[in-house]
Amino acid sequence: MRKYKDKAFKGEKVFLDRSEYERCSFEDCEMHLEYGTTKVANCEFKNCTLHLSGPASTIAMVIKLFYPDAFPVIE
Repeated sequence: MRKYKDKAFKGEKVFLDRSEYERCSFEDCEMHLEYGTTKVANCEFKNCTLHLSGPASTIAMVIKLFYPDAFPVIE
């Protein structure tokens, strides 16, 4: 697993799977998650988008069934 600590990401496509992020900042980034094999702790996100696919997308859709107002539109 890749580990990032105190790193700033700006305007990047970030693939979260198989990585750990601690005290990182993300600005204007596309965050991608497919399997959920990630750890994110004490990070900041500014103007980022989250793209879910595969199992991560399926889990998000199930959570939305229980908490319909918790997420923006998931397609």
